[in-house]
Amino acid sequence: MQHHIFCVNESGEPSMDELEAMKIAHDALAELDEDSRARVIHWLAAKYCSSPAEPPPQSQSGLRGGPETVPHPSGTSRHNTFAEFLAVTGAESDADRALVAAYWLQEVLSEEAVDTQSANTLLKDTGYPIGNVTRAFDRLKSMKPCPVVQTRKTGSTKQARKLYKVSAHGISTVKKMEKGDV
Repeated sequence: MQHHIFCVNESGEPSMDELEAMKIAHDALAELDEDSRARVIHWLAAKYCSSPAEPPPQSQSGLRGGPETVPHPSGTSRHNTFAEFLAVTGAESDADRALVAAYWLQEVLSEEAVDTQSANTLLKDTGYPIGNVTRAFDRLKSMKPCPVVQTRKTGSTKQARKLYKVSAHGISTVKKMEKGDV
């Protein structure tokens, strides 16, 4: 199916910058499989749009912040950045920080599954990297009731990539941390 998008600048002339960016994106995405394309498009939407479902707002300031600065349209979080949210929760242990990062990825950025690397990247960007993030997620999995559950493992080795989902208990725990009730 062929899509025609006409991009014009403020004076009504074709916007060559936008057309060139679309061509580059198209060419790069054409080389990827469907799942990879979906992940890249989701990331781009999270990075540059106020929500994945709506077009980027008209702005004089140029590019928007990265995924760590995109508020969720449903208002799940009152905080505009992960750094603000992490600070408000008061998370001090590696496990608590991992839980808060997983919550942000799942509930605010609408990730279907959370991987440890993505959670630790958020934490690194705020100055709180976890030395062994897998161990922090293992600790969360071992708690009763469990704040995170492993949903998938790809590969057969011990170092295989694992995907997690924050449970209802985990969501409730982070919301209590945000309110200062923990």
